Amino acid sequence: MERDPVMYGNPGLDRRRVSVECVGVGGATACPGHKCLFEQLDLVLNLQPSVVFLHLGENDLTALGSSHPSVISSQIINLAQLISQHVPCVYVSQLLPFPANEAHREAVIRINSALQSAFQSSTSVQYWKHRGGFWNPPRRCASGL
Repeated sequence: MERDPVMYGNPGLDRRRVSVECVGVGGATACPGHKCLFEQLDLVLNLQPSVVFLHLGENDLTALGSSHPSVISSQIINLAQLISQHVPCVYVSQLLPFPANEAHREAVIRINSALQSAFQSSTSVQYWKHRGGFWNPPRRCASGL
């Protein structure tokens, strides 16, 4: 990925206080495979972030075809819990039911329900439900981040 300060730079945040880095892999998955995000974990942790925003899961539904929602949600939960051992605050984004993948809508709902339930009482991992943008988080991690 090319670094474009206009497109990928801090989104209007004061660089003296906040630095935003994007580690993204097109087609990334939570389940094992050649684009599994577990393989990117060292890259993320070497940045020593205070907050990680994790959004994945939709590709698992199409990449493996037969992955059961419980397998996908378990992989996402495991990844978030592993990251939270090194990072004070992890947000796990809800999966989005894209119209192009209407056949996966029920699976997306089941995965989101499992993720929300798994992190309901966590102080370091929070479930993020999209509500009109990133500036209205549902609640903060115990660290205050």
